[in-house]
Amino acid sequence: MVDSVNTIGPGWRATSDNGDVITDGVLFYFLSGTTTPLEVFSDANLSVSLGTSVACNSGGYPVSSGNAKVLVHVGVSPYKIRLVSTTLGTVWEHDGVKVALDTSDFLTTAAVADKPVTPSAVDRTLLVSDKGTIFNFNTTAGTLTATVPAPNVVGAGWWAAVAHGGTSNALRVISDGLATFRLNGVDVTSFSLTSRGQTAYIATDGTNYFVDIRTPGLIEGGPGIIKIVSRTNTPPGSPAAGDRHILTAAPAGAWSSFAQHDIVEANGFGGWFRYTPPTDAGWVAYVQAEDLYYTFRASAWISEQDISGRVIQRVYVESTSFSTTTVFPDDGTTPQSTEGGEVLTANITPRSATNRIRATFTGAFETNQSGAQRGGAGLFNGGASAIAVTGFSQVDTGWAINAALQHEFVGGVTTAITCSIRAGMSSAGTLSLTNNFGSTAQKASLVLEEITV
Repeated sequence: MVDSVNTIGPGWRATSDNGDVITDGVLFYFLSGTTTPLEVFSDANLSVSLGTSVACNSGGYPVSSGNAKVLVHVGVSPYKIRLVSTTLGTVWEHDGVKVALDTSDFLTTAAVADKPVTPSAVDRTLLVSDKGTIFNFNTTAGTLTATVPAPNVVGAGWWAAVAHGGTSNALRVISDGLATFRLNGVDVTSFSLTSRGQTAYIATDGTNYFVDIRTPGLIEGGPGIIKIVSRTNTPPGSPAAGDRHILTAAPAGAWSSFAQHDIVEANGFGGWFRYTPPTDAGWVAYVQAEDLYYTFRASAWISEQDISGRVIQRVYVESTSFSTTTVFPDDGTTPQSTEGGEVLTANITPRSATNRIRATFTGAFETNQSGAQRGGAGLFNGGASAIAVTGFSQVDTGWAINAALQHEFVGGVTTAITCSIRAGMSSAGTLSLTNNFGSTAQKASLVLEEITV
């Protein structure tokens, strides 16, 4: 592409000071500041020469030697233009006229900005010449300090970045000129980066600094839930990029240089990198292979089932249909699985044999017996004898009977446990779910919960 500019606008005409059209005008072109004639052209590609002067027709419009109306183009050299009339003499002259921008030395490919990265394992004072540099501080051996120059020294627009690149300790940032840092809307005189990967981009307006801290999602103060494939010490054969594992004791193979409790992540190229949780980090991870949540407490991962008193699973069943005439005797003996009728049953599979199972039963019954009557309900966990019993009574004929029972026991296994509720009156008669509160029978429910110990 040729760099050129049109010296006159379309429709321009040569006129005198009083506005009359000059019928014998000639435009002369020179190099700026000289009397050296300058060649001009009728096209933007500067391929059709008009010589160094252009005559105007009787209408005052510039024309070629063939009397065709033309525009007049020049290249990148500043020029002088003079309008001369045979009858009026020199009408006007302009010198030092700006021309087309010379783009001959412009890049013809996309420019790529440099962003130098400088590692540092010692305290460092940044310099004016460090503008645009990212400093990666390895704080593994101890806390380091990055000192930025006074804003009035570096001037507005200066910027640099400092990154926490260690496995422990902190990177402190201060200003040599005691300037403030605008950080999260607050002006501070210093601040620290405390987690590996945190990076602070620092820029100045010449008076103070403005800070944008960028923190990897996994290791910020509140990282949310970290998705983990499994807990293991052996690298899998074909991991997917981004797969994460929590390392157990004695990591092997490609993980042998890592440590127990590290989180390792597949890089997609057959390699791994790791995150080491800071002490008492409070990170929360969900381990897919175990269907469990883990929390990093003190210096180890603790599963939810290792935290005493937590409900880690819950099973709920209900029944709207029950009726029995089988007696549930209150004769001082332990109720048996042949006594009363089964109200409802539920299964739960403990995640740990030492965890406790809490069963909670509620139901509203009625009986066809008259007057004050007694009955009972028992909880069974697969055996012939009840492991817990509750009694209930009818105050008078037609009254609703409310029954409730709650009991805890050690699961003892990690296979399915069947829990059931059996109930009945203590003497001959019918016991059924009440419909005193509507056409649909009142529900009976059984909730089983596994509680960590």
